[in-house]
Amino acid sequence: MYIKSIKLTNFKSFMGEHIIHFKPGVNYLVGNNNAGKTTIFDAFSFMISTVKKSDYISKRYESESVSVEICLANVGELKGSLAKYEDYRTSKNELILLKTSKETNIKQGNKKVNMNIKTVRLWNEQTKEDVPAQFENPVGVANVATALFNPQFIYADLHNEDLQDFGTTKITGKLISSLTNDFIESQEFKALKDAHNAAFGKDGVNKYLGSTEEELGNRLSEQFGSSKVHFKFNFPAATDLFKKGTIDIEENGLRTDASNKGNGMQRALALAIIQLVAERTSKRQATFTRNAVFDR
Repeated sequence: MYIKSIKLTNFKSFMGEHIIHFKPGVNYLVGNNNAGKTTIFDAFSFMISTVKKSDYISKRYESESVSVEICLANVGELKGSLAKYEDYRTSKNELILLKTSKETNIKQGNKKVNMNIKTVRLWNEQTKEDVPAQFENPVGVANVATALFNPQFIYADLHNEDLQDFGTTKITGKLISSLTNDFIESQEFKALKDAHNAAFGKDGVNKYLGSTEEELGNRLSEQFGSSKVHFKFNFPAATDLFKKGTIDIEENGLRTDASNKGNGMQRALALAIIQLVAERTSKRQATFTRNAVFDR
């Protein structure tokens, strides 16, 4: 699956309707400063974020509706957690998503549904009975957009802390998580847990805290009756351990923290990570988007 096109209507500086087409693989947006290249990235953010109309419409055009429509092409059969969207796959194997400030009331199944700027809608060409093809919101689905595609942005002012954020929702964290499932089941990880339990158990750090536990228990008992206090140090989740990671880059035998590299190197590293995550994810989930867009 890849992003085939994005249609902007009255979106920031793009007054009227504008359609931008993409191809699988790498796509470049080239233009002068203030030509609207970054605004296209903003349109993707508009689709996946909680938004207000006033943040995305130019002054003097407040009465106009704002919308972003994204077409995902080459969509294979949707399975697993994505099976709920299978009925929205068109005869051309596309999924068409829309977010707009124009409120709409539609008949969806046996219900009347109100949709507004908070609603991500999917085109349904297979409606039943007397209902024409229309944009709908799958009932009970909190965020249609992020379930179907996951845009990652590399801006010219990329900060190193963004690149080296190993949180599971960040691109580097996703790469680490995709590689470490086997490690979590390994004997090395079990040995780490055993070592942690020994270090923070009764024969470890707790023996230095025993007198404080007892004193706290006595004071608590004076107020609430017989009580005891115990300090407990649980083994951290693997994802929390990985958050402490950093990235080094070695050039000509010299190994340096990525934070000490220039912006060009950091952006190139971010691109390499995104490409690798996309390749690895696509092997597990055929519906992962397979194109990238860059601002030049």
